[in-house]
Amino acid sequence: MKGIVGDEDTNGVGLRVIDNNDVSHGIHVAFDGEITYHEQGGYPDKAANRTAEGNEHVEQARRFAQYYVYVDRRYDTVPSTDHPERINAVRLAIRELNDTEFEALFGDLQT
Repeated sequence: MKGIVGDEDTNGVGLRVIDNNDVSHGIHVAFDGEITYHEQGGYPDKAANRTAEGNEHVEQARRFAQYYVYVDRRYDTVPSTDHPERINAVRLAIRELNDTEFEALFGDLQT
C-alpha cells in the first residue's frame, strides 16, 4: 500500500491510497478517525456486490488511511483497539504484573 496526503480542511485530512491491487482510493479521514469520504474505481461501490477479496481491499485501504494520517499528521485517527501505542502500553502494564496479580486478573484465560 502507498499513501499520499493531500489537503487538510477543518474536518480532517484527504489522501490518496493505492492498494495492493494498484487501485487508487480517494479517502477523507476526520480528525477522530471516521472515514467521511471514500471513492475508488476498482471495485463495485456496494459492499454486497464486491467479492470477499474486494471487500478486504477496500477495508484495508480505509484502515491504512487512518494509520497513515496518524503517522504523518499525528492526529489520533486509529481506533483504540488497533492503536500501536495503546497496544504497547497494555503489553508493558501486563509485563509489570507479578505472578499472583496476573493469576488474579487473567488466570481464567490461561490455557
